Amino acid sequence: MLIAGVLLSFTSTRAWLTEAGVTLFIKTASILSPVRPERVPLIAVLPFLNLSSDAENDYFSDGMSTEVINALARTRRLPVIARSTSFQFRGAEQDVREIGRRLGVTHVLEGSVRRAGEQFRLTTQLVDAASGELVWSEVYQRELADVFKLQHEIASDIVDQVYLALGFENPSLQGELATDAFWQSRHVANPEAYDLYLQGMAMLRSDRPTLIEQAPEYFDRAIALDSEFADAWAGKGYALWVLGSSVSGSSIIPASVYPDAIAAYRRALAIEPNHAVATGFLGVTLMLNDFQWAEGMRLLERAVQLNPNNAELLAQFGFHLDLFQMEGASEVLERAHRLDPYNFYTIWALAAHLLRQGRPMEAAALV
Repeated sequence: MLIAGVLLSFTSTRAWLTEAGVTLFIKTASILSPVRPERVPLIAVLPFLNLSSDAENDYFSDGMSTEVINALARTRRLPVIARSTSFQFRGAEQDVREIGRRLGVTHVLEGSVRRAGEQFRLTTQLVDAASGELVWSEVYQRELADVFKLQHEIASDIVDQVYLALGFENPSLQGELATDAFWQSRHVANPEAYDLYLQGMAMLRSDRPTLIEQAPEYFDRAIALDSEFADAWAGKGYALWVLGSSVSGSSIIPASVYPDAIAAYRRALAIEPNHAVATGFLGVTLMLNDFQWAEGMRLLERAVQLNPNNAELLAQFGFHLDLFQMEGASEVLERAHRLDPYNFYTIWALAAHLLRQGRPMEAAALV
């Protein structure tokens, strides 16, 4: 629909609306695409392989990959490609150099997870995307209760290795572990609760409405085991928000779930005041449900400040900046698309912005 709107927005002759004309149009538009690969440190984390004896542990290996992406994003030192884009390469028999070229990244992280009860072994390897050479590898063996500490440790190691490989000055992040209030507050009081949280997130990211509708139950079960688990509260809020939106394919009326989503986000923030996802989507939901535009934008801006590498939060913030005709939308939306170029929402939000700016050729290139 968007591409049709872009093409038909021209008021002059439409004689070019033939197969040959449209093909030429798109080829020309692609040259004018506003997104260009950046020659700066940028990493993609591919889905970790599940080496556990139980194939149903895929949700755990996927969850660990996603958590490492989130930890890297939070360091602020190293932009990371979002999950929805990097997971497009699951099982792809492509050379790392080709993946790196397609994503415009300097490095790719691969890994595998082997789990046995509440213990797991995580093997990682960092590869130079240009040469395909191994830069660094490490094996981590931990208890599930130490999972958040491990995520921060891995993120710190990766940032240090990337900066070292590129010859940039970079003070080690390891010392920040003891002083970072966010990481100090994170804990796994109940490993079963964390496991339920990962299962809920796996369902939420499914493209099957029946599975998405089951996600809130898993977050509720996690909360019942650990009422101070902020991620589970934020996950519940996000699940309810998704169910109330059109993207889930659900027939649930937004007004029937958004108040509970708001309550869940507020509970997450009472536990972890700097929880970026809870902050940002509380803002989005307040705007949609309660029409609190000013407060919603304040919270979205705060969320982006907390995590400037979260593409989903950037896209939401940029979309609303554009909607309210506020400054800065172009920069924010282009960054969101750079970090998550295969995500429908980041593409749509930036293309719609370009179209409103009277730049249909560039919008067509993105679409």
